[in-house]
Amino acid sequence: MKTLFISGTDTGVGKTLASGLLCKELIAAGFKTAYMKAVQTGSEKVNGQWQSLDLNFVQAICGDQLKSFCPIQFSLPASPHLAAAEEGLTIDPQLIVKAQQQNHMEGDFDYLVIEGAGGLAVPLKDNYYMSDLAKELEAQLIIVTRPGLGPLNHSKLTYDFAAAAGLTGEISVIISGVAEAAGVIEADNRKQIAKIFKGRVLGEIPQIKKLDTETLPEGDVSAQFEH
Repeated sequence: MKTLFISGTDTGVGKTLASGLLCKELIAAGFKTAYMKAVQTGSEKVNGQWQSLDLNFVQAICGDQLKSFCPIQFSLPASPHLAAAEEGLTIDPQLIVKAQQQNHMEGDFDYLVIEGAGGLAVPLKDNYYMSDLAKELEAQLIIVTRPGLGPLNHSKLTYDFAAAAGLTGEISVIISGVAEAAGVIEADNRKQIAKIFKGRVLGEIPQIKKLDTETLPEGDVSAQFEH
């Protein structure tokens, strides 16, 4: 099983949409695929059961062919370390690692797509960050970034942080929110982002207005990915 870890240059950059579309493309290509949200904050309990907005969103994109799960959930919509602390808890990253291993053994998947929370420097607990989790999971890192104003600094810092953290494999990027008629700034940003990630642009997602993870997508949300 190959593990792909989806992180981003910022919160709200489009990680969940990218995760769902990537899962959909892998399933369409004939790969047995599962999706895991490593830690979900901002969850609600309905009839005693946690409801993960990101899980529901990705499941709506992919349908019944996808298995999705989330081993750790909290109600406060905040960084995982704070959401846990507000409930008097400390996150044990091994719960996420064990969930990865268990689903590999039980499901015999070709791919497991794991979505992190926020960016690589977001803490799960004291002195343990999303980058540490990605490394422990032995995952291939995929960064989601924007094409508009501001992504060059964020993208470069994220790439360098990943390398310094020991995530030295083939780090790829997905550019999310590409305008139908891109101006000169966005067009150049996309070129510069490709240079930062050594040409490993996995795909581009078009700008989709009025779409967020709190509203399940309607119809076929499509994007093109290189296989």
